[in-house]
Amino acid sequence: MDVQEPASTQKRTTRRTKKQTGLEEAAAPSGNQTTGTQARSRRTSPSRSVRGRAAEEGEDQADGPAHNPHSDARPAPSVSGRLRDAATTVADQVQDTLTSVKEQPVSTSMLQLAGLLSVVLAVMAATQGAAWLLGASSDSPAALSSQPPEHLASLLQENKLLWRELNDTRASLEQGEFRLQEALARMEHLEGTFTRADAQSQQVQSEVHSLTNRVFEAVQNMQREKTSISQVTANIEEATERVAEAAQPKLQGMVQHELNRFAADRTGMPDFALHSAGGQVIGHSALRPGTLKGLRSLQYSLHGMFPGFSTPMHPDANKYLLTPGNGAGQCLPLNGSTGHVDIRLVRRIMPQSVTLEHLPRSLAFDITSAPKDVMVAGFADAPYLSEHLEERLPRALHLGDFQYDIEGEPIQNFRLQTSQPLDHIRIKVNSNHGHPQYTCLYRVRVHGFQPEK
Repeated sequence: MDVQEPASTQKRTTRRTKKQTGLEEAAAPSGNQTTGTQARSRRTSPSRSVRGRAAEEGEDQADGPAHNPHSDARPAPSVSGRLRDAATTVADQVQDTLTSVKEQPVSTSMLQLAGLLSVVLAVMAATQGAAWLLGASSDSPAALSSQPPEHLASLLQENKLLWRELNDTRASLEQGEFRLQEALARMEHLEGTFTRADAQSQQVQSEVHSLTNRVFEAVQNMQREKTSISQVTANIEEATERVAEAAQPKLQGMVQHELNRFAADRTGMPDFALHSAGGQVIGHSALRPGTLKGLRSLQYSLHGMFPGFSTPMHPDANKYLLTPGNGAGQCLPLNGSTGHVDIRLVRRIMPQSVTLEHLPRSLAFDITSAPKDVMVAGFADAPYLSEHLEERLPRALHLGDFQYDIEGEPIQNFRLQTSQPLDHIRIKVNSNHGHPQYTCLYRVRVHGFQPEK
């Protein structure tokens, strides 16, 4: 398998081949024609004086036959030629190094360029010193007088060319050094950027790894919680089934009790004032003006003018106060914020409690007409409770005081205190919840038990 040589090696080989070919052509002139190299070699070096050359010619004549100027012997190159060859060699090395730098990594290329700059600067210094010596020796009068004019012009031209090449090479090297420094600075900047990016990348990877671990732990915790919740749910369902099985008879009993209670006039206690069982409203205080019409209205007016006339009864008093199932507005409207109602019970009982019913707050148009402070009194064998002669009621018993709460349930029960059987009850309203014109009384219930005979 053939190995491909680098481009720099191929270029160096080509230049060396061309240079060797040129030297061979210069060393083999045709006929008696004198080449430029031979002519320069026969000329005396600018650093040697005329006296020295004459002494050398005398020694040559004394030692042997005269020297043939057209001899084929190749003389030693001059100093300017050697300087030019050295400059050419340095230029070739610079070109080879630049070509090699392009083919190698950046770090190796930078090191080679730095070494090359040092070598070139040293060669330039040496060449400049040699050229100065050459110029100094050439400027001497003896040397200038011994050189032909055309040869001096040629040397000066070559010297100028060499200086121009050296200056160009120096400028190129300085520019290359500047670019090298810029490249090194960029490399340092890129290296710092890469280092920071690498550190940030490692930090991000660490954070991602930590986050992944936390997410994994959270998922595991969720799975454990899900399993725990499933177990708790199963336990709750099982406990619910057991509770339902155990409480079903009790719940059925409670439901049945409420149904019976609703069927038993919504209190679960017998009502001894119920009109259908024999209870009756036998008197009440003055009604709201305009409530009665016709003959009853005239009777009510005569009662106001002549106290001897009895107070007229509202025709629907028993329906409103002692009958279940009344709606909004079906009440007994007592005049003002106070009043009373007298009820004859079904039979003589030991009263234990009284129940007042009013419309629910959500259904009432004006809840302020409901009674507030209420007093209950009881009587035995009192035929005319509602007459204006209060002194005819010597057997009245105070059974209790209570307050009806409009924020509570619409049906409210209040306990009574008594020590003897009674057959008449008076419900006296001392105030209502703020209505100035009338007070509405709805259903009234009286509860107790029959005494033993």
